Amino acid sequence: MSQELEKIESAVLEAFPFAEDKLVVESLNSISVLQDHVRSQDERSGLKNRLLDSVNGNGHRRQVAINENVTDALEMMEQRFAINDDRLVRSNILLGVAFRKITALQNNVTILAEHGKRLEDFTVSIKKKQNEQEKRFLELDIRSLAESQLRQVFTTLEAGSLRALSVAGRLFWAIDSLCLGNFGDYIRSDPSEITNNLLNELRDKVRIQLEKEELAYTERFDANIWFSLSDPKNDYNQVLSFMGDWTSAESHPFSYSSTQFIHPAPAGLPFLFDGKRILDAMMYEVFEGRL
Repeated sequence: MSQELEKIESAVLEAFPFAEDKLVVESLNSISVLQDHVRSQDERSGLKNRLLDSVNGNGHRRQVAINENVTDALEMMEQRFAINDDRLVRSNILLGVAFRKITALQNNVTILAEHGKRLEDFTVSIKKKQNEQEKRFLELDIRSLAESQLRQVFTTLEAGSLRALSVAGRLFWAIDSLCLGNFGDYIRSDPSEITNNLLNELRDKVRIQLEKEELAYTERFDANIWFSLSDPKNDYNQVLSFMGDWTSAESHPFSYSSTQFIHPAPAGLPFLFDGKRILDAMMYEVFEGRL
């Protein structure tokens, strides 16, 4: 997805402020996948298997693939940090995921010895960002930040710049952005009556937005009305699909249908539903199953 993002207009990426963050996590995921190759090599470390691998060249090819893929992923991350350091990893929840993945990868530095220093550098960089975020939250009112993000998200929706997305796609965009940003940090940090009031404000804003789009919040509509869009290959929909690639048809039917544009519809998706139904479903799918 890295090369695809480079080709997408900056105006589109501005509508998805956490796409760069997610790309860093995806780079770490690609390195994590290589652990399967490493385990394969460990399991074939016996004399017989080593002799066979040396004859047919499998061992050498496997090691070359591991080193090349790790090098490519780390170089991509270094490049993005060098260019976009001030914009990267602003989502606390993705920041935590990145730190845990890098820490786990360091368990393999004896096998990936040549990359140990680079992994350590990323650990230091991300830990620094975590400390900066913690300091920022101590200095600022996190509730005010959450309320500000909520207003900003719906101001963007009202402006109409996301019309390329389906109605459900725009709703997913809003919920996912809130989950990854200050709103989500606040909800997770203080599950109380105060945060419940903020969630109710979110529901009110969704109801008002749907009414502006002539979709009554409590009136059921056909699923096609919620998910229809003119061009799935539009840049906005491509980035939305990237942001929602963690969803599954079985566990997140509403979010999956909103972002992956795959037919037929998941079995868990009703034929008719109202705004309250899709909002409640997406709130659960995103806030409980996002990462």
